[in-house]
Amino acid sequence: MVDKPNQGNTITIKVNGEYQNFSDESQNHDSEMSKSTVSTVINGDPDVYEENVVLETAAAQEPVEESFDWIIPESSEDDIEEYTNVQKSTSKKSSNKKLASISKNAQGKNSRAFGPFLISGIFAILIGTAFGFMMLKVMSPPAKKAGSQPRVTENSGTNQAKTNTSTTAIKSLTTYVVQGGLYSSKDAAKDAVNQSTAIGVPAKSIEIDGKEYLFLGIADSQDSAKSLGSLVKTKGFNDAFAKPLDVGEKKVSDLNDTEKSFLEAVPQIYQSLVKMTASGILTKTISETSTKEMDQQLSTNGIKAEKIKQLQAELTSAKEKLNAFQKSKDSKSLIDAQQHLLNFLSVYYSL
Repeated sequence: MVDKPNQGNTITIKVNGEYQNFSDESQNHDSEMSKSTVSTVINGDPDVYEENVVLETAAAQEPVEESFDWIIPESSEDDIEEYTNVQKSTSKKSSNKKLASISKNAQGKNSRAFGPFLISGIFAILIGTAFGFMMLKVMSPPAKKAGSQPRVTENSGTNQAKTNTSTTAIKSLTTYVVQGGLYSSKDAAKDAVNQSTAIGVPAKSIEIDGKEYLFLGIADSQDSAKSLGSLVKTKGFNDAFAKPLDVGEKKVSDLNDTEKSFLEAVPQIYQSLVKMTASGILTKTISETSTKEMDQQLSTNGIKAEKIKQLQAELTSAKEKLNAFQKSKDSKSLIDAQQHLLNFLSVYYSL
């Protein structure tokens, strides 16, 4: 601290012809005294006023200069370092606060933007998982109960025939027919069939290559077919004619052993029955041949396929009509036998 020397301790001022002593006081007190002095001098002599004002002003200024203290703070390296550290820490804290606020704002924006996608993803996963479990439950076979044993039963011959299925090929078949007409629709062919049977002529329509063929008789040879055609013409079918009909090889699948054996024997049974009926119509007699083997084949049990059952039924009925003719010699039984053989041919052709 630097101290200035004192210029004097008292000030003498003449006011209204009288001298007064004033001590050195603070600047505030001097200012008040100067105010009172000025107000007092207003009523006095102007010359004295000027002199007193000059002295007063000088006296007021000097104490101000004397009372000013020069204070120079002592510095140290510790204080400077401490100040520097505080400033750095403060700036770090403020920067950290700014970064924290910025990161929080960014996180808030990102969370708001990412929220809908997250919800959509969760729902998609849940729906996909539920759908997968549902499909798994539908497609997976029912679980077997623990400890349960499959029930074992003895299989009969019929059940074994069902289980053991196979495919068989039937050889091509050639037969001779009497054709009575050709129709483009099933309804027209059906009407022709009804008219024929109404007058005692066997008839059946068979679809071949998209057209309906009307057959009025069946034989084992071309000559026998022509002879039958001549008889048919006497019934009013002037356009009837004989022709061969080829039925190609047939492959039938999903057959049990009984059905397979029966189909393999069908062509021979059919040819035998056709020959017997045609001969009976033309000669009025049937040769005394043994049909025991045929009867045994036709009475086979265990046939389950619908069309094969129809074949068996038509052949069996034809055989029964032949047996009836042998007993009664009634030609109508032979016409009925021809009708069953035509029905058989229609089913066989559709295999």
